[in-house]
Amino acid sequence: PNGANYTGDWDSSGQGVGWRNVEMNSSKQYYENGTYLKPNSFQVRKVPVLSAENIDPDESGWGTTYGASVYVVDPDGGMVNVSLWKSVGGGDWEYMLMENCTDSDCISGNTLQYTPMFHCDDLVNGPTINLKFNATDNYGLTAETSNFTLTLHKDGVSFTKGSGEGETINRESGSQSFSVTIQDTNRSTPVNATEETKPINGSFYFGIEDATFDWGHVTSISDETGVMTYNSLDPNCSYKVGTRDWYAEITGNDCYHDTSMGQSDGTYYVKGQLYVDLYEPLEDSEWNVTNMIDFGWNIYSDCYGQGPYDNGNITGVTNDLDLNHLGNTSTCTAINDPLSDGNYNCTWNSTTMAEGNWTVNITADLTDYYQNFTRYSDWFYLNNLEANLTNPTVSPSSGGWGTNYTYTIAIIDNENDTTTCQLYVNTSNVWSYRGSSTITPSGNCSVSVDDYDCTDQSDTQFYFVINDTYNTVNTSQTLGINVGPTIAKNDIGFILSSGNGSYINRSDTSIVGITSNLVVIFNDTTRNSVPLEDTNGTIWITTDNSTFDSGNDTDTNSTGHLEISFNPSCSYSTGLQFWKVGVDNDACYNSANTTINYTINVLGNISNFRLRPLGEEYLRGDQNITIEMNATSDCTAETLDDATVNMSYTNETGQTIYCDPIINEGSANYTCTFNTSTLRTRWHNITINTTRVDYNNRSTTYSNAFWIETRPFLTNMNLTPIADGWGKSRTFWVNASDEDNDTLSVILWYRMDGDEYTSGNSSTNTSESGMFQNLSFTLPGNKATFDGNDIGTWYYKFNMTDNYGNTNETIESTFTIEQDDTWMEYIVGNNSIINRSSTSTSEVILGLRAWDIDYDTNDPLDYEFVRFFITNDS
Repeated sequence: PNGANYTGDWDSSGQGVGWRNVEMNSSKQYYENGTYLKPNSFQVRKVPVLSAENIDPDESGWGTTYGASVYVVDPDGGMVNVSLWKSVGGGDWEYMLMENCTDSDCISGNTLQYTPMFHCDDLVNGPTINLKFNATDNYGLTAETSNFTLTLHKDGVSFTKGSGEGETINRESGSQSFSVTIQDTNRSTPVNATEETKPINGSFYFGIEDATFDWGHVTSISDETGVMTYNSLDPNCSYKVGTRDWYAEITGNDCYHDTSMGQSDGTYYVKGQLYVDLYEPLEDSEWNVTNMIDFGWNIYSDCYGQGPYDNGNITGVTNDLDLNHLGNTSTCTAINDPLSDGNYNCTWNSTTMAEGNWTVNITADLTDYYQNFTRYSDWFYLNNLEANLTNPTVSPSSGGWGTNYTYTIAIIDNENDTTTCQLYVNTSNVWSYRGSSTITPSGNCSVSVDDYDCTDQSDTQFYFVINDTYNTVNTSQTLGINVGPTIAKNDIGFILSSGNGSYINRSDTSIVGITSNLVVIFNDTTRNSVPLEDTNGTIWITTDNSTFDSGNDTDTNSTGHLEISFNPSCSYSTGLQFWKVGVDNDACYNSANTTINYTINVLGNISNFRLRPLGEEYLRGDQNITIEMNATSDCTAETLDDATVNMSYTNETGQTIYCDPIINEGSANYTCTFNTSTLRTRWHNITINTTRVDYNNRSTTYSNAFWIETRPFLTNMNLTPIADGWGKSRTFWVNASDEDNDTLSVILWYRMDGDEYTSGNSSTNTSESGMFQNLSFTLPGNKATFDGNDIGTWYYKFNMTDNYGNTNETIESTFTIEQDDTWMEYIVGNNSIINRSSTSTSEVILGLRAWDIDYDTNDPLDYEFVRFFITNDS
């Protein structure tokens, strides 16, 4: 005890984890025992367990992506914070990374993974790195692994070519920038001067010939891009032309291994410049056309006299030597280098070449060199002599203005210069240029002229102007003016286009064919082409198959067609007519006519005029009908009394009947008569067809030309009842018919035997039409028509009238009117008893009721005499 404070120790080894309650019991003599319980007074926990600490790889470049791991177990099941620490070169521990292990993962054990990053200063201050893991659970309990080590090295690099790769550099005047991008292969990022803490050192090397490089060019990288650049390679004459290698390297750096691209990784192209020096022929020298002229020149480069490369002339060059003078061009071929010393020559034949100062152009080409083109303007002079001219002629010496004339002059030229002869001709006192021709003498120079026109008709003259490119001669001054040819009219021919054998209607009232186009193509046979537009021509046509009319004048169109629209009048008879074409008194063409006559057929027109019938009505079977017509020509002077005429008539059902015979009455009148007995009723159309040679057929239809009328008729008359009481109603009927559908008026007539028919005894129906119309007539009973005074024999009949007044009537027939029948029934007195004693005063009433049963309404009898019969025995 210490001031009544008591302590005790409890060994937790082997005890389970969790909260603990503390209970204290105390006793002392003369004191009551004491007891105290503190729940959850403390808890027992276990520290985390770390094992299998590792880093992979354990030796590599500082920029490598490393993987560190540790196995963690926490029996308490809480959150564990596990961190990675490093000590560089034995220095202080530095925190690197942390991972958490949850209670569900670490209670049974879990491996945590880390990706630590290192830097170049870890290499510089190391290169050995000590590592450890430290763990703290959520109860503050800690654990730590033992140290494990990592050894760092410099990072490796790779190169990617940039600018300058494959570029061409003009050795004389060009330069080029070169660059590479250097990649840290451990970190997969560009090398970084920040890691190095100073510029990264490197160099570029450029090939001066195959497998030989220059002294190198030092440069550096001072940023994070990894791009290393050499800004200006300017090759001089120590660099050989052609494809060269280049490479880059880095050396002497703290963070990166010394590394080179490889001497054949990069290429560039050095190109030289060619130059030309013409030394033969001499400048301003003079030569005659046809001379053979020698050319000599040497080729050198931009490094001539500077070495070590291309110090002298250049051999193997491809040369082109071109010459020109005022648009005249030529070349010198067969160029060679006879001594293989870079001196080239060729020989040029100046025959046929133009007179004047000639310019020489030399083009030099060689692989690995820029082309050279050098112009030597007006370098030498060629002289040319005039041509010798003789015998100017023209053929033919005369002809039409459309004739093709050939003008010729003989030319001799020793230089064989290309020579142009220009022709000038005087027509109608006007000189004009007429064309030219070019030849290479010696020979004849000819100019053909085929474009004279009608106004050029005259006796003409001509001369030439000769130009051999360098000399011009006017033959009117040296040989004089030549005469010819004589230009006159052209000849003309004819080609039929249309209208031969055509047909035309003479009448202007015809629907088609009232005009016919007679077309002939005029052919300028001198030029074998269409004639001049508006050439005057005439077409003549016969009026009576033999006599030609006065002619139809017209002009040709732009295509050489001469056309008239022929519309014959009554001056032209029908039938075959002839026509022809000709030209006469034309200013430009000789007179000519067609050698054959063409034909045209003129057709007359027939008009049918119906004289009768004109819509009249004819009673079938009682009247004949005569059709009469007149066939009239379109020309009134012609009488068509020899036409062929057909007449027909058509009823409303479409049935057509042809009329025969047709009588020619003369003066173009024709008739045909037919009987109507077999015709259908109602309207008929008449069609007249008229034909005649050389006339258009004419068919004319006249609608509703005549009407066939028929008499109406009655059949099947009857009545009911035939015999019955006078009080009965009676119904009469009959069938009424009219074939032509007239409206019918039908009347029932009746009379008593011995009497006449009167209008008082009739009944009329006026609204029927057609065939077999069943008509009924009812005479009402009940004394409305008959009474007891009419008993006896009666007669009846029907008659009818159509709306054209045609009538018909039936025979008489009889019917009987009898007494009406009656019916009685007892009312009083049946089975009555009466005392017959004379002293008896009793009586009996006998009563009955009586009806007229023939009445339609069974009316009772009134005021009629009735007799009672009573038996007087048993």
